[in-house]
Formats: sequence, structure tokens, C-alpha cells
Amino acid sequence: MGPLARLVTLLLAAALVGACFLPWAGSNPAHVIALRSLVDADAARAAGWSTSLALPLCVCAGLALLAALFAGRPWAVVGGLLAVAVTAVWLLVNVFSGGGHVSVRDVGVGAWGTLVVALLLLVLAGAAADPRRAEVL
Repeated sequence: MGPLARLVTLLLAAALVGACFLPWAGSNPAHVIALRSLVDADAARAAGWSTSLALPLCVCAGLALLAALFAGRPWAVVGGLLAVAVTAVWLLVNVFSGGGHVSVRDVGVGAWGTLVVALLLLVLAGAAADPRRAEVL
């Protein structure tokens, strides 16, 4: 990863953390949505950061930060894939499964923004590959 790719990766990591404070469901940000809501649409509110949906998003941001600091493209790929997976599973369980209590129009900018930022992180990791080296993830 070049210096520009590392800078953009750092900005995307900050955007993933920022998405924890934006509304995901109605006016609820990710740090008050229970982590259990990934498997149970009827989960109660989170008791804190360690039991909230913000925990896996911060892990993803940490992986992207590692990628930016150590020019480790695989870290960016893993962080982006994990962020896409967490967001997609939450949307499937809570919005599109029919059992969830969140309608599509109530999904906030935090969920959609996380999905877009994670996809941008994956695109950046793919574009940052050095074509002169055979690099296997």
C-alpha cells in the first residue's frame, strides 16, 4: 500500500468508528443496539459498548488501522469483509427477514454508511495491490 492508500484507509477506519454514533434503527445508534440483535431481532438494548453492535465495528476499524500503519493490505480486506458481514447480517435479521421490528425506511444512515464505507475499504484494498508482486491474501 502506498502512502495515499494508507491515508485513505485511515480515514475509512475513522468513518467506521463514526458510524457507531449515527442512527441505525430509527434514532438508535450502533452503540445502543445489542450485539445479540445479529441473531435475535427481539434483543434488548445493549448494556454498554462491550455488548453493542459497535464492538465488531470498532474491531473492523482496528484492523483497518493496522492496515494503514503497517501497509498490510490483508488486514484491510479482513476488516472490510467483517464490516460488510456484520452490517449485512444485521440488515437481514432485523429488516428483511420479516421477523424484525425495523422497516426499511427506518434504517438510518449509520447502517447504510457502514456498508458503503466497508465496500470502499474492500475496493481500496483491491486497488492497492502491487501488480509487480504476486500477493496472495
